[in-house]
Amino acid sequence: MKIKAYAKINVTLNVIKKREDNFHELKMIVVPIDLYDELYFQKSEKDIIECSQPIPEKENIVYKVIKKIKEKYKIEKNIKVTVKKNIPIGGGLGGGSADAAATINYLNQFWKLNMSEKDKKTIALEVGSDVVFCLFNKPAIVTGRGENLEFIGEIKQYVALIIPDFSILTKNIFTNSDLLDMKEKNINEIIKNNLINDSLIFNDLEIISKKVYPEYKEILDQLKKIDSKILMSGSGAVCFKLATNYQELEIFKEKINRLSRIKCVKIVKILIK
Repeated sequence: MKIKAYAKINVTLNVIKKREDNFHELKMIVVPIDLYDELYFQKSEKDIIECSQPIPEKENIVYKVIKKIKEKYKIEKNIKVTVKKNIPIGGGLGGGSADAAATINYLNQFWKLNMSEKDKKTIALEVGSDVVFCLFNKPAIVTGRGENLEFIGEIKQYVALIIPDFSILTKNIFTNSDLLDMKEKNINEIIKNNLINDSLIFNDLEIISKKVYPEYKEILDQLKKIDSKILMSGSGAVCFKLATNYQELEIFKEKINRLSRIKCVKIVKILIK
């Protein structure tokens, strides 16, 4: 069985404060995009995770999800999962979270677990803060650690993903001492008539990512000279530009592809299910 695990972008990311549990209180608008990893599930004599990227099996988030589900529901069956990675690792697009969410949703059906929404969210939060959003793949205002979702309807735009030739570790950003409590921002006007106002998008983590990774600052500075509305997604390293017109992004893509340290530019739609 082939399952698609969809990536996301953060069109806003507001860090409000550090919580007592050492996570950060966040306020974000997150949208799924039509870029996905492919997960193939089949019965097996033992649990096996195979991945197209060099991720040790027991460090793979899919392995962690399977282990938690089997422990919680006393499952003695085994599964083989083959993960074909299309979402860049360390890009801020939630690739690992997407794989985890797809695994939760699939095993719930395959093993007939009858998990409630609350049950799914509990397991999701145990393995990653973005996993709850990826369970649903709908544009949402996301708050708390990532567990609170307010769905906001369809968004009808294209996205150019600018993928550099290196990755960023999320933990290096969220554990950085420069990440202080930031002012809560108003996000009410960012979406209107099923469109995102790209003059109002922002990411509080961008300044931290540039400090931690000086080479990333150089790339981002180059990009913003071409278009000031380019924004980093999540903790980076992938950046994006929004448009309602595909042809506009094709012209943009030609300009960006000339820059050094840019691996590729992909044009995708915001996912409408």
